[in-house]
Amino acid sequence: MLPRISHRRGVTSMLAMMYLVLFATLAVGFYASTNTSAIVSSNEQHRSNSLMAAESGMEYTRFQLAGVRVPATKADSLVFTEIYNDLATLMNGTANLTGKPVVLTGTTIRIPQIKLYSNGDRFTSTITQLGKQLQVTVRGYDGKTTAASAVQISFQAVPVDASILDYGIASLGKVRLGGDFDLATDTQEYGGSILSASSDPNPLEIKKEATISGDVSFVNAAGTIKIGSKVTIAGSSDPAVYASHIHAGVPMPEFPSINVSAYKPFATNILTNAKIPKGTPAYFNNIIVPPGTNPKFTDGAVLEGIIYVQMPNIIVFDKSVTVRGVIVYEPAAGFIKEKDNHLEFKGSGTFTGMDTLPVNATFPKALHDLGYASIIAPQTDVKFTGSSNATIGTIVTDDLKLDGHANMLLTGNVITFGETKLEKKASLNIVPPPAGTPIPSALRFTTRYAPVPYSYDEVKP
Repeated sequence: MLPRISHRRGVTSMLAMMYLVLFATLAVGFYASTNTSAIVSSNEQHRSNSLMAAESGMEYTRFQLAGVRVPATKADSLVFTEIYNDLATLMNGTANLTGKPVVLTGTTIRIPQIKLYSNGDRFTSTITQLGKQLQVTVRGYDGKTTAASAVQISFQAVPVDASILDYGIASLGKVRLGGDFDLATDTQEYGGSILSASSDPNPLEIKKEATISGDVSFVNAAGTIKIGSKVTIAGSSDPAVYASHIHAGVPMPEFPSINVSAYKPFATNILTNAKIPKGTPAYFNNIIVPPGTNPKFTDGAVLEGIIYVQMPNIIVFDKSVTVRGVIVYEPAAGFIKEKDNHLEFKGSGTFTGMDTLPVNATFPKALHDLGYASIIAPQTDVKFTGSSNATIGTIVTDDLKLDGHANMLLTGNVITFGETKLEKKASLNIVPPPAGTPIPSALRFTTRYAPVPYSYDEVKP
């Protein structure tokens, strides 16, 4: 009798159970994965909402800062308060702030929470003073979660109107050229251009044989040029040709206010004797000239660095004197140009700018960084005569006169609050400063605030 073969039962059920467990595990894993993705996606959406709220807030703050106007005469210590006052005027009482005010605390301005949408997305903004710049930090919040983001941008003061720097010579008074004077430039539309803001019927007078390589402009719409014989304007002596280079009724630019306080700390040596000894050439560096000193530098004297002059003072450079640096007159009330304040270069002296001096402990980088200016002399009459030569930066003064055989190569601008007289056989060649050169620190314009390029950053909220 053959043995009986027994068959195992339940294998199919076991396999079914195994597959059931496997598929159940896969299903749970798929669910967990899908749920995690949904959570991650939701979190990213909420974070994106908070970042969008922060960036919207930055645009709002940028727009408000663009409306700030800081007067040119505002003291440095009061600038941040002026920014707060302007922002408070622009923003307090508006619907966006819902009755909450802009707040100033020390060196920080706080803009209260502003809601963007009905879902509750919102932002807050703080403006912090960092030196001469502002650091704006905006925190954005999602309306449904605690998700938050923050962005930061630096802002810097920029002139509202610095169009005066587009002219080689800009004068509040009349401009007189003549006697074979030559105003030349490598850039016709800049260095050879003249602006007169005088209300005189003849804001510009050009005597015979004078040459202007660029255009001439005046604010007086009814003004005309008084022109002598053999005059050349913009490369032509034909009136029919140069007529198109004469512009009447141009907009009045802002003339800068003067603040020389940044120069004073570098003037460390007091000039105590107005009588400069003869014989061995005298040497001076970084001097301060007290009121009423009235020195005359002569016989090959050498002066370097900052020459900081307190009013009143009449200063003369004569007989082969060499000046390398910048001359600054500190403004003071009650003094009159020429009578009280006069600066004259004559003889065969030489004047060059700060760029001819090394950067060292005596002439530190901070002094060099004050800008490409060589004479900042408000309330002062400045004169170059004889055969003096100058290779210098911007000149800002009341009256300026070039006479005789004086020759000047100037990088920057000539700005006068009085009259400009360029006469006889003197010559002035004006070229623009190198690209990126800052405006001399002593020249103050009404400013607004604009973002510093490439300063955007996402920071921890």
